[in-house]
Amino acid sequence: MTLLLKILMILSQMLLVMSGLITPSLDEMISNLDRLNSDGYNLPVLIGGATTSKAHTAIKMAPNYEKGVVVHVPDASLVVGVCRELLNEETSHKYIDTLKDDQASTIKRYKNSKKINFVDIDEARSKKFKLNEKNILNKTKNFNLNEWIFDINSLREYIDWSPFFWAWEIKGNFPKLLKSPKYSKQVKELFDDANKMLDILSKEKNINIKGLSQNWKCYSQNESVILVDYNKGEKVEEFNFLRQQVKKSKLKEIYYSLSDFISPNLNSEDVIGAFVVTAGQEIEDFASKFEKSGDDYSSILIKALADRLAEASAELLHEKMRKDNGSNEDYSNDELIKEKYAGIRPAHGYPACPDHSEKDKIWRLLDVENKLNVSLTENYAIYPPSSISGLYFYNLDAKYFSVGKINDDQFKHYAENSNIDIKKLKSILQNNLDS
Repeated sequence: MTLLLKILMILSQMLLVMSGLITPSLDEMISNLDRLNSDGYNLPVLIGGATTSKAHTAIKMAPNYEKGVVVHVPDASLVVGVCRELLNEETSHKYIDTLKDDQASTIKRYKNSKKINFVDIDEARSKKFKLNEKNILNKTKNFNLNEWIFDINSLREYIDWSPFFWAWEIKGNFPKLLKSPKYSKQVKELFDDANKMLDILSKEKNINIKGLSQNWKCYSQNESVILVDYNKGEKVEEFNFLRQQVKKSKLKEIYYSLSDFISPNLNSEDVIGAFVVTAGQEIEDFASKFEKSGDDYSSILIKALADRLAEASAELLHEKMRKDNGSNEDYSNDELIKEKYAGIRPAHGYPACPDHSEKDKIWRLLDVENKLNVSLTENYAIYPPSSISGLYFYNLDAKYFSVGKINDDQFKHYAENSNIDIKKLKSILQNNLDS
């Protein structure tokens, strides 16, 4: 058992909570549960976070903790209720028995589920999305590394406020929430407080929302996109993607990869971009000052705003990059949130490109750690947390999709092109592997 886990066990005599934001966290959770089980602990364990699910908890986690119970909590607002059920001496046994029966049923359904039908990778490639070369309209002449500093006041109009309220466990869309019979008063108060805090943050000289971006000439080759130096014509990097392989009906038989949205023509005028934006460590430190003084509300408020400012800067920067690339657009904030513009900015770790390890290439290309003081953890989470990275696909045909499950033939090919240890790669892509 790790020292951290031992400390947690000493401090907690009632229950433990584990949260996972990225896929490799799942393996750490399973490992921790295995250690707890082997050491004889039986405290209830709550599982939550963006990368977790009810099915994964039942199938992969709960069996590793036979002496205790593992509960998936999909939303932070449900934690109090779950804790109340688990800690109630009179009713907890019934709650736990019902939960374990449900998990056993989930495992049974999983084992009896219909086997996934795949097409082999060669067939998937033969039925890939066919790019319309006429939709390659790139006009940018800027292939330099660009450094950005965003004024907080200029970001206000790009803020998507809905997730801000979700962080406070208020579900719904802003500004409709202002008319909610249940939440309107709380929403108005939070919105006013948030804007007052933005006024304060905008006057803090050491708080800056920063970013990096760059474009490269490029071409595609199967599931890879090769980046080419604009001046020298030499290869500078290669991004690897995955292709859909789960068998589709003939009417929908297109097997997408992000590489399909880049021309395979070596002499094309196609372009791909990469970016990183961050609210910075300074805003985290500013929040900590309030926390240390006992003002938890302001601390949480600042951290929630830091996430929104990072997202807003990503939106503003994407708009700048599209316009630099020839887009003649004038979208409202609502239209930007609904992604009415042409092109996409997928982030590694999301359904279209689930491999977090590819972020390393962005960090090298943009010299991120030196220029922004933003780093990747050993499992490729970004630190400071209010930071975002991704790619720019400018073509009109580009769209988001989910890769889903892939077959062994594609994984073998992908692993050969990766510099990552195969065990770690399997951990990163565990949700995409048929095992």
